Amino acid sequence: MSDITSIIEKAVAGGDLVRDELVALLSVVDEGACREMYAAADALKRRLWGDRVTYVVNLNLNWTNVCVQHCGFCNFRRSESEPDAYRMTLEDCLDKIAHRLSYGITEVTIQGGLDTETPVEFYFALVSEIKHAFPHIHIHAYSPEEIAFLRERTGWAYGHIIGRLREAGLGSMPGTAAEILVDDVRRRLCHQKVMSDEWCEIVETAHRAGVPTTSTMMYGHIETVRDRAEHLLRLRAVQRNTGGFTEFIQLPFVAARADCDQARSA
Repeated sequence: MSDITSIIEKAVAGGDLVRDELVALLSVVDEGACREMYAAADALKRRLWGDRVTYVVNLNLNWTNVCVQHCGFCNFRRSESEPDAYRMTLEDCLDKIAHRLSYGITEVTIQGGLDTETPVEFYFALVSEIKHAFPHIHIHAYSPEEIAFLRERTGWAYGHIIGRLREAGLGSMPGTAAEILVDDVRRRLCHQKVMSDEWCEIVETAHRAGVPTTSTMMYGHIETVRDRAEHLLRLRAVQRNTGGFTEFIQLPFVAARADCDQARSA
């Protein structure tokens, strides 16, 4: 039995993989070993859920691209002065959703830049107005970074912010802005964002407030395989504490800007 096979069997049996075992799996390039992992994952899925597959019809509502941060990988943000900078009003957002109803949307994801010129109450009003106008639509809104931004501007506790959003109609939160939950990587890649412990704190606060979140990992930039393993261990620890993650989403890095290339060579 190969080492990879024994690690796979341990995982399928519900054993806790340690960092070195995760690194070994993440480093596999052999085609046969890859097929073995895929088959194990498929068998586990079928054992838990059978052939059932679900999906949502989602509208991404990125209401502004104006952002005060300068993340090395981001090709979305704009400064206030740039000609293609934009902010959507409440009416703009409601109109966009209304025009997409014919597509059968069941969920709206709301994220945007960190814009200091947008009133704090806009965040709560946007959720409330969408829920009032479209009560059947699930609202999946605001990353942990946006929650941290609201706390920075208001001084309110994370629990208070998330509680107010939940009362307004928030159904779940995207677990984005995680990138790689290793602080050395974050300091090079997105030093203005919250560090790993704070990201986990915000997510756990949401879970305990009855707001589930997704979990994500953006990979393929300056991180190492060991960093990826550490990231997965951090997510596993959060799930152990709260059980509030609904899914894990892998986000491959798209090389669109020189800034991240500079971070890679640093």
